[in-house]
Amino acid sequence: CRLGDWLGSTLAVHEPLVRAVDAISREVDETATLSTATADHVEVLYARRAEHALTLQVSAGMGGSLWRSAVGRTLLSM
Repeated sequence: CRLGDWLGSTLAVHEPLVRAVDAISREVDETATLSTATADHVEVLYARRAEHALTLQVSAGMGGSLWRSAVGRTLLSM
């Protein structure tokens, strides 16, 4: 069971956002995610993995601490 397993049935990620994340991933040749903060956690809503061998293994529904993750710190800085 992952933090955001419930997201699949309740939240639709809009196609323009999916295309933007895909474009960013292709442009930088790295994994890109669309993530959000909920309470004190970060939840990945959509992930586009890079296609090279050393890529971050992340997928929709995964999550982590808002305070101890790079995505969480980015969200907190705003």
